[in-house]
Amino acid sequence: MNEHDLDTQPSYDAELLTPDQLARKLNITRRCLSTWTTKKLIPVIRIGNTCRFDLQKVKAALAKHEQPEDSH
Repeated sequence: MNEHDLDTQPSYDAELLTPDQLARKLNITRRCLSTWTTKKLIPVIRIGNTCRFDLQKVKAALAKHEQPEDSH
């Protein structure tokens, strides 16, 4: 097991959400969520046809894309 494997594995106390749950929580459409997942902007856990999202890791991934506010 390498360091990257540890980053992609959910912790035992992780809050794992379905795509519908995460889309509602982020106030985005399922299509937007699918796009972000396909573009690897957010991490996803896939087992067969089932996918789940570790909320803490999704939040961390989104924080990396945060833009500073424009100051006038």
